[in-house]
Amino acid sequence: MNDPIQMKELQSLISHHAENVKHIIHGYAKLGPVLKIEREMRNIVQKITDLKMKYYIASKSFEQADPRDVRKVLARDSQLTELNIQKEQLLQTKEIVAGYELRKIRNYADQINANKLVQTPSVLEMKTKIRSKIMSGQPVLLSGPVGTGKTKIAQEIYQEILEAKYKS
Repeated sequence: MNDPIQMKELQSLISHHAENVKHIIHGYAKLGPVLKIEREMRNIVQKITDLKMKYYIASKSFEQADPRDVRKVLARDSQLTELNIQKEQLLQTKEIVAGYELRKIRNYADQINANKLVQTPSVLEMKTKIRSKIMSGQPVLLSGPVGTGKTKIAQEIYQEILEAKYKS
């Protein structure tokens, strides 16, 4: 941002909202417990995916799964629900919500700069649904305007399946 007019506008904006910026930074600094819960949630989701992927690679549907594996998935789903409740309780203050949103924006910017598909909640949900359909043997057709990430999503899911196949 070398444009002096833009710099002056930015400085004015920051000075005008200095108190709000302090609150955002304070909230950002208090994100530790929220981030810890998110890491736990990602680990649980990965364990569930790995377990289901094991059956997919063996050309079995999860409906044919060992009852112990089904119980593991159900228990992990329950853990996810509890962790999500804890996370929502932590995200009750404006400061922490502002810091949380700032962190998400920073992560999205990092993904864009790395020329990666931005992992927004809707993208993650779509990948989960597509992966689930593929693993249950259902055909999947991705459609949409040019440049919306269809190919990238397909490539990422394919890569996950390959990695799981060769990991086991």
